[in-house]
Amino acid sequence: MTRERPSSGGGTNAGRHPAPPRPADDPAVAHERLLLATEGAGVGTYDLDIASGHGYWSPRAFALLGMEPTPDGAARLEAWSERIHEADRARIAAEHAAAAARGGAWQAEYRIVRADDGAVVWLQTFGHFTHTASGHVRSTGVVIDITEKKQAEASLRESESRLRRSQEAGGVGSYEWFMDGSGGTQSEGMLRLIGLPPGRNYTFKEIIAPVLPEDMEDVIATTRAIREGSPRRETHYRVRRSDGEVRWIRDIGQLERDEAGRPYRWVGIVQDITEEKRAEERRELLINELNHRVKNTLAVVQSLAHQTLRSALPLDAARASFEQRLVALATAHDLLTKESWQSIAITELVDGALKALGVAESRVAVAGPDLQMKPKPAVSLSMALHELGTNAMKYGSLSVETGRVAVNWGLEGETFVFSWVERGGPPPPEVRQPGFGTRMIQLALAAELDGSAELRFEADGLTCRVTAPLGNAVEPGRA
Repeated sequence: MTRERPSSGGGTNAGRHPAPPRPADDPAVAHERLLLATEGAGVGTYDLDIASGHGYWSPRAFALLGMEPTPDGAARLEAWSERIHEADRARIAAEHAAAAARGGAWQAEYRIVRADDGAVVWLQTFGHFTHTASGHVRSTGVVIDITEKKQAEASLRESESRLRRSQEAGGVGSYEWFMDGSGGTQSEGMLRLIGLPPGRNYTFKEIIAPVLPEDMEDVIATTRAIREGSPRRETHYRVRRSDGEVRWIRDIGQLERDEAGRPYRWVGIVQDITEEKRAEERRELLINELNHRVKNTLAVVQSLAHQTLRSALPLDAARASFEQRLVALATAHDLLTKESWQSIAITELVDGALKALGVAESRVAVAGPDLQMKPKPAVSLSMALHELGTNAMKYGSLSVETGRVAVNWGLEGETFVFSWVERGGPPPPEVRQPGFGTRMIQLALAAELDGSAELRFEADGLTCRVTAPLGNAVEPGRA
């Protein structure tokens, strides 16, 4: 949050006329905004001429390759090709050449060997080839580091492989059903898998009794296909065992015929594939969650860049403010990552935000019950704390030795209450224009919590009070 100082006629700035801000549609302004946003999000950009092999890389693109940026961003296509891992080099060269020839969008995943430390990392490129009127081919796009994603996928594949090997080693049941309706037999392994006590053979009606009603249609369809002479069938269904646990079963069977070619019996095996199904769900969840977080993070960075650079601050000051806000965002993400993005203790969130600003512990009194805050509100609250702390250090109670801040939170019935109270600071200016921090607290934070945020500039300091329904802010069972 920022607070405007009152203007005066004296001081060293008297008589100076600030340069008029550049218009929003100035290409240089647009370029600066894009560069700040992409660099802050860890995204490298490039613009190359294919014929000459020369062009531009952003500083982040150089960093991803482990190379020192050139002063003007000058880049060479050959330098990128040299960094590609030898196992991927031929494939990427062929794909790149084909995409350049046809034009349009291009996407690739590949490994590179960093120039500085020799580390092998995975990169993903989203590019576009444009055939210009002069006959040149222009290649533009972005590149990101996807090493962690690839490692997660490899770990997941290994987990699935171990699961398959363990299933092959055991945990398989078998059965047979005679086509004349005389019944059948089941192994002890099958009975254990579906949750029936061993010791006798069961009728078909008894065998399918544990199947969940919503999966019964597939079982009935398989039975119908068998009677109609289907040579082989595989069915997946869930059973509720006698202990109440629900397990996924893979049922694979085939039809045997007698010497006259008539259907004789149906034999098959069953396997417990619960972990395999869970692995599929985890994989989908991981991919969806990764995509969701990347989109959300880029949206936040875009908003920070837009709100910061639209202010009347000089470019250097705006850039510094934007970088500080990115650090605050990264700090909140780091804290939540340690908790696997489940929830975070508010005490830890407050301490992390204040330490990132360098606020001395003796200047702030923190008090509140042991509450776990939900991830999205936690990020918004962390950003609000950054704005409040920055404002207090520049203009408020933390700008003077005698000033103090009290940070408190708690519950009032079914309402979560958070407060920031400054005391002992200088009087606020008479004329104030709401800055980005004020707008973010009053609008973004309040909207995230579906609550309200009230800021009051009192004689000896700012007071901020945030209220929200308990369920919107705190994890259930942790209040």
